Amino acid sequence: MSYEKVVTIVTARLASHGLLGKVLLPLGPASVLEHVVERAERMQRADGLLVATARESSDDRIEELCLARGWACRRGADADLLERAWRAASSG
Repeated sequence: MSYEKVVTIVTARLASHGLLGKVLLPLGPASVLEHVVERAERMQRADGLLVATARESSDDRIEELCLARGWACRRGADADLLERAWRAASSG
């Protein structure tokens, strides 16, 4: 029986439409992104997790949070979510 590696990709950027910066807004003791990643890490079938964010300088804060928390972070296209997620998945 073959087994494929399953990696959870959480996409996040600060310059989204609607509520700007929502992924880093506090939600209780942690940011929205921290809550999402912590929940995703609980998935029993996932072998790994990474956060995919954009190359915009405003998203440096997301990368800094990832580094501080020990999460893998990949950066990609600013406006193309699918490309950003695909590149993150391709990079490991």
